[in-house]
Amino acid sequence: MTENKNIKDSTILPSFGIYVLVISSIMLITGLFVSRAFMSIGMAGLALPFFIWGFKNNIRFASRSWLFLSSVAVVAILALTSLYSEDKEYLQHRMMLKLSLILFPMAWISMRKLSHTTLRFIVYVFIVEVGLIALAGYWNYFRDFADITERYIAGQVIPLPFKVTHTRYSLMLVIAIFLSYFILIEKKFISGKPLLEKRLLIAFLFLNLAFLHLLSVRSGLLAFYASLIFFIGLKTFQKKKYILGLSALSGTLLLPFVLYHTVPTIHNKADYMIRDVNLFLSGKMDLGYSDNNRLVSMMLALELIKEQPWTGVGIGDVQHEMFALYEQKFPTYPSEFRLIPHNQFLFIWLASGIAGLLAFFCLVLSPFFHRTLLKYIFPLLIQLIFISSFISEATLENQLGSMLYGFTFWLSIAYAERLQAEENIKPAFHSRSEAHD
Repeated sequence: MTENKNIKDSTILPSFGIYVLVISSIMLITGLFVSRAFMSIGMAGLALPFFIWGFKNNIRFASRSWLFLSSVAVVAILALTSLYSEDKEYLQHRMMLKLSLILFPMAWISMRKLSHTTLRFIVYVFIVEVGLIALAGYWNYFRDFADITERYIAGQVIPLPFKVTHTRYSLMLVIAIFLSYFILIEKKFISGKPLLEKRLLIAFLFLNLAFLHLLSVRSGLLAFYASLIFFIGLKTFQKKKYILGLSALSGTLLLPFVLYHTVPTIHNKADYMIRDVNLFLSGKMDLGYSDNNRLVSMMLALELIKEQPWTGVGIGDVQHEMFALYEQKFPTYPSEFRLIPHNQFLFIWLASGIAGLLAFFCLVLSPFFHRTLLKYIFPLLIQLIFISSFISEATLENQLGSMLYGFTFWLSIAYAERLQAEENIKPAFHSRSEAHD
């Protein structure tokens, strides 16, 4: 088995290194649904080739990659807050989660050496596993659709196998949908039966798209429509077909209103959200509503940030400071409703001050200013999917969220670079000095 010789300054991976990356990817993808241990082993396996094959070249490449360095900068700034964090146990737990911000960029440097076929196979594993969970979800729903639909009024959702977290799974659905679409328009199939491959891909695309709306998780729906609007807007300007683009944007904006009146799970979930937000705005802090609890956590985080905007409280003391303010403002709140900030930007700001926030903004926004990705747009869409999640969730503060983000975002960049290399275009995400090496 040979892997790509087209990407400059990369060491050719031996067959064993390729197998390590593929098997580790499959373990991690499967672990997203069934096992935390699988996720951890998969992440470690993906980072391992960085140290074994071409270590000096990999270090050299990493030191000149602004995207790699911005990810490391976020971790370094958070680590520095250990100097004034008192809760060392909580600090250790949080910093362990942040290892993904270093290990997945290392994995990217190895994965970008894989062939188009190998990378496509890994993407297919992700799409298929997400689709299989959707099939199980359909089965659970239609076995008792009346009762489950009624539960949506109280904010409950369709039960998923393996107790998969519905908020993270909805993001997986959106990622799988866009990956399926971009593979279809790429029109390069890797099997000996391209027509069958195409039909299966179309089937999984619509299977996942329909289930995303049936599941009606707001995180996923927001991510899907925000990314779709961005994609249509960008293509409108690129193709300069403004009338067609405006028509597509109008249809996209109207679609949620149509779905509200036609899909019962979306209707009930929207009513639940509206009722919850209205309670919060009226000053009624009802603990029975999840949105209310999230909004309260953000409000308290902003109060703490006002006191220490420049340095933050230290990543080890975020929970302690939040819970202390809960005790002061809402002493009747039981412990299970006392949350860390349900917004990743607020969490980073509260933990590390303005420096950490700026570094994090650099990490999540800088890819949108790289002209190479205007052609290979799917890494930007995956980044936008997670930005929408960061607004309402502390996505990177649990293992599943940090693993899902790190793996899918950096895999998508490796895949984009592979497509780019095959078209003999300068590799993406290099510094200027690299371009002349």
